[in-house]
Amino acid sequence: MIRAGILEGEFYAATDETDDILGFAMTMPKGRILFSTDEQKKLGLTDFMARLSEEGKKWYTEEYLKVFPQFVAKCLEPDTMVDVWWIHMVFTRSHDQKQGIATGLVKMIVGQALALGHTIALSTTLAVNVRIYEQMGFKVIGHKVATSPWGDWSLWVLRYEVMQ
Repeated sequence: MIRAGILEGEFYAATDETDDILGFAMTMPKGRILFSTDEQKKLGLTDFMARLSEEGKKWYTEEYLKVFPQFVAKCLEPDTMVDVWWIHMVFTRSHDQKQGIATGLVKMIVGQALALGHTIALSTTLAVNVRIYEQMGFKVIGHKVATSPWGDWSLWVLRYEVMQ
């Protein structure tokens, strides 16, 4: 996912004085969709799919690729994922968490998108992240519990709301 995002999206890394990566964020700005081109798919998705069990491939193609995009589209109406600046990944190394690294990366992305007049959105599967994003000004615009052969999982979609 990261290599595809770097190809046609944007990747930001927070580093220390020795250039060790402490955290990163990967986003697809307005007008771009992750894995929408063959070039992007060749940078990880194709290999990922080849490694899945038959059950995993079936679930991914017949369920996930329908459930996730449809739910996100419903949440973003009248916008779509191509109309927004979508934050795909935000990560901080475990021993570097709670230092504002991820928050700083997200705020930088929000600032860039807002300067262009773009809407920012993202999804998360963890309730703890919902609270963190809400503190940054994001608002939950949808929540769904989805099923898979390996168990249920929650999905929240959030959109950045300009604080008044």
